[in-house]
Amino acid sequence: MPADYRLIYFDGRGRAELIRLIFAAAFQKFEDVRIDVAKWPEYKLTTPWGGIPILEVNNRPVAQSGAIVRYLARQFHLAGEDKWEQVLVDSALDAIGDLLSAAISLGESQDGPLEKADNIRKFRDHVIPVALTNYDRFISMHGNNGFTVGNHITAADIALFNFVDSVLHHNVLANESLALYPAVKIVYNNVKAQPRIAAYLISRPDSKF
Repeated sequence: MPADYRLIYFDGRGRAELIRLIFAAAFQKFEDVRIDVAKWPEYKLTTPWGGIPILEVNNRPVAQSGAIVRYLARQFHLAGEDKWEQVLVDSALDAIGDLLSAAISLGESQDGPLEKADNIRKFRDHVIPVALTNYDRFISMHGNNGFTVGNHITAADIALFNFVDSVLHHNVLANESLALYPAVKIVYNNVKAQPRIAAYLISRPDSKF
């Protein structure tokens, strides 16, 4: 019997967009539940770990975005072809997860305007270049034909696309800067061109975060 999926998050991309993209890549239907931020304090009390996203699989909830991503990657054959590829995919997912968490923390920061602007500048000018240079080298070592690991799409490719797409969307990274990371750019464009993901990108709602 096919699984019934229900994803619960805010009305934004944030920590849930990678999960939505994986569903799109797998051509898997799911219920995209977007809760009002104003209702979060009440809803928080019902969550397994006090946070979202939450994925319900046949009415059974699981929390933590990393665990959800890995579960779905295994379900939809996006985790790597063998155990070595799987650990490389996990490594890449962790690297991008750290970056995305840092970016989200910047967006949620309660710092004053000047301090927040300075932190964003440091993230743009120092953190992103180092991380994407490392990722570029990782792809050159472990990927083929425009993929991060092996020669087929995995959750690592989708995660990289999601991060780059996010920082481009928020004008933290200029599109022309991608030329500095040729392997990253190839993977980004390759994922963006996947028919199922391209269709999702056209239809997804606009978001402030």
